[in-house]
Amino acid sequence: MNNSQRGFALILVLWSTLILSFCILAAAWLANVGISHSRLSSRRFEAKQLALTGIAYGCDPRIEIFDPLLTQQLGSRRQLNVIIRSEGGRVNINHLLACEDYTTLADLFKQWGINEQDAAALTDCLKDWIDSDDLSSLHGAERSDLEGTPFSMPENRPFLTVAEMAGIKDWELVEQLKPDWADSFSILSTQHLDFDEVSAEILMAFGRLTQHQAESLVTYRNGLDRKPKTQDDVKIESTEQLEVVVGGLSGDQKQAIEQRFQFQNADNPIRIVSTGMVAGTKYAITAIVVGRGKEYLWWEEK
Repeated sequence: MNNSQRGFALILVLWSTLILSFCILAAAWLANVGISHSRLSSRRFEAKQLALTGIAYGCDPRIEIFDPLLTQQLGSRRQLNVIIRSEGGRVNINHLLACEDYTTLADLFKQWGINEQDAAALTDCLKDWIDSDDLSSLHGAERSDLEGTPFSMPENRPFLTVAEMAGIKDWELVEQLKPDWADSFSILSTQHLDFDEVSAEILMAFGRLTQHQAESLVTYRNGLDRKPKTQDDVKIESTEQLEVVVGGLSGDQKQAIEQRFQFQNADNPIRIVSTGMVAGTKYAITAIVVGRGKEYLWWEEK
């Protein structure tokens, strides 16, 4: 074998060694990815089982909303957190639009810091989404107005999910000023709001309370620890009790409250949000139920 042949053979050996090294490294990387994926899947499965356990707790009428079972640290790796709320703390957007109560809806937007003109435009766009015609409202938008835009086309039907509202023209205004806006709406709540659940902003827009009255009511409702949904919470059970708490009510306020609110509102469904966590991996399940689990209206996992 001459020198050139020896050199060529050496190059082949080096290339073969290099390729073999790459193959070994790739195999090791794939094995590591497989192991990591398997561990993640295992943690996710375990977190889901915890979340399902939480839903079972939430559906049990014997368990109070402040029961220690709903917030558990299970060793160093596992956690369970269950939140139980009446859906009556959220405005039924379909009912509100069907009743053509546009002024109140615009007032809620204004409570979130949206100016009067934009609040009117958002309200008209919501109206155009559900109405049966293709005629644009004064500040609204129908399909002909939205062609070529990134906004959702009006479906001329009630909203099927609260998330659909985010496709409305200029809804980014709401998302900027009220990132948790979705917590204020529902498609499953009844027409009556629950005094024990609603936010101060909803109290002002729908009950016509002043800011001072609404904040006083929320503070009173939260009890001595000033925290919502704890054992010392105080329920609002009558108009007379409400008047004492807020320092009196005008005729317009009483009328708004009688029309839109209900004391001890047992008709609304219950929202149960159960989150299981295992070694940093979360699994959340949201269930909306009637009668603490007698009937499931909504189920979402993520």
